[in-house]
Amino acid sequence: MARKCIVVKTYCDREDVMNRIIDCLLKKRLVAGSQVVEVNSKYWWNHTLC
Repeated sequence: MARKCIVVKTYCDREDVMNRIIDCLLKKRLVAGSQVVEVNSKYWWNHTLC
């Protein structure tokens, strides 16, 4: 029987929170692994380019 794999992405602005989330998921074996990638974004917010 084939296993299903999914990819979940989330964003976190604090490294300590990110590490707690990752550690919890790994300890509970809810994920096989985790990657951390820095994201730089540009967007419009309230008629202002951020």
